[in-house]
Amino acid sequence: MTTPVTPGLTGHAQHQFLAKILDVEGYWAAFTGGEPSISVGEMYDGGAQVPDLIPSRGTVGNITLRRSFKPERDMPIRAELNAALRTGYVKPIVLQPTDRSGKAAGAKDLHPGCILLRVGTPQADANSDTGSSYELEFRSPQLLVQ
Repeated sequence: MTTPVTPGLTGHAQHQFLAKILDVEGYWAAFTGGEPSISVGEMYDGGAQVPDLIPSRGTVGNITLRRSFKPERDMPIRAELNAALRTGYVKPIVLQPTDRSGKAAGAKDLHPGCILLRVGTPQADANSDTGSSYELEFRSPQLLVQ
């Protein structure tokens, strides 16, 4: 069986997204995680050979954001976020697909009420010629597609 092809429907490039933490300057180069999933338990009635499947309520995986490290922009942001780790830092995160010209296109993924779990240290390697980056990790309570 073959899947029918819709004329004019092309794939979407990974670079055609904007990842944003509301109220934090700039966008993020990489967004991973945030997928909803469930676990399934099994329960057997007495003498049954086939289990009843019991789905969980579900959860959303942690979100990791990464971007290039720019000291002028990111040192104050990292200092604020590190201080907020102790008191609880909660922000919405948005993942917005864009068209080829960089304009918002289609529905966006909204992760409201994300709790900051980790503020990464900028990568450093004296033998590397590549740019430094850092990561933030959040726990997402839910995913809304808008």
